[in-house]
Amino acid sequence: MDVLFFTDILLSFIALIYLLVACFEDIKKREIHDWLSFSLIAIALAVRAIVSLSIKKPFYFLYSLLALGIFYAVALLLYYAKAFGGGDAKFLIALSVVFATTPKFSLLQEPFLFTFVVNSIVLSFFYVLFFSFFLAVKNRKGFAVEFKKENRKGFLLKVSLFFLGLLFIILSFIFSPSFLIFSLVFFALPYLYFFVKAVENSCLIKKVKPSQLREGDWLVESVKIKGKIIRPSVHGLSEKEIGFLKKARKSVRIKEGIPFIPVYLISVIVSFFANLLELFLGQPLF
Repeated sequence: MDVLFFTDILLSFIALIYLLVACFEDIKKREIHDWLSFSLIAIALAVRAIVSLSIKKPFYFLYSLLALGIFYAVALLLYYAKAFGGGDAKFLIALSVVFATTPKFSLLQEPFLFTFVVNSIVLSFFYVLFFSFFLAVKNRKGFAVEFKKENRKGFLLKVSLFFLGLLFIILSFIFSPSFLIFSLVFFALPYLYFFVKAVENSCLIKKVKPSQLREGDWLVESVKIKGKIIRPSVHGLSEKEIGFLKKARKSVRIKEGIPFIPVYLISVIVSFFANLLELFLGQPLF
C-alpha cells in the first residue's frame, strides 16, 4: 500500500476520533480543552515529519507548516471578531495541520482545506438556523417577547431592505429573472436578523452565580466591584476576575456560544466526497 495513502487514512481516523471527543465536550460543557487541539497538532506534525523523512518528500511536512501559519492568522481574525471562541479557533488550526494536503482516498482532487472551508460555511448557515430554531421552541415565551422588541426597534432596517427588495424586482424585469432571488433575500433578511437576536437575548444570555463561572466566559456588560470595573473582553473572564466576583458574591450575565465543533465534524466527513457549493451551483469551482 502507498505510504501516503496509509498515512492519510491514519491521520483522518485520528482527527475523526478527536472531533467526536471535542463534540461531546462542546455540546455538554460549551468548551474544548486546549490539550485536545495542541495534542492533535503535535501528532499531525510528528506523523507528517516522520513520513516526509522516510519517503524523502519534504512537501508532506512543509505544507502542514504552511497551513498552520495561514489558519493561525484566519483563526485569530475570527477569534477577535468574536465569530469563534478560543476552543473553536484552536481546533480549526489543528484540523488545518491534519488536512494540509488532500487525502489520497478523497474523491475530490481540489485542495481539501478549501473544500472544508466552503462546506463549513454552507453547513454553518443551516446549522445555526436549526440550532436557533430549537432554542426558540424550547424557550418560546421568552423568545416571543424578545422577537417583538427587536421587530419594533428594527423599523428603519425593515423599510430600507424592503425598498432594496423592490429595486431588485424592477431589475429582474430589466435584466434577468434571477434578480428575484436577491429581492427575496432582502425581504427576509431583517426578520432573520430579528430571529437570531431574539434567540441570543432569550436563550444564550444567562445570569449565573460566581461559583458557576469558568475562565473564558463572555461577560455581557461591565460590572463594578468596590471601585474596580470588570469589562467585557474578547478573551472572556480571567481566573483573577472570577476570583473578584466570587469574593463579592456578585452574579453576572454571560453569553453562551452555540457549539460549533459538530459543524467541523460534518464538514470533514462531507469534504471527503463533495463540495456542497459545487453541488448547489451545478458546476465545479476549479
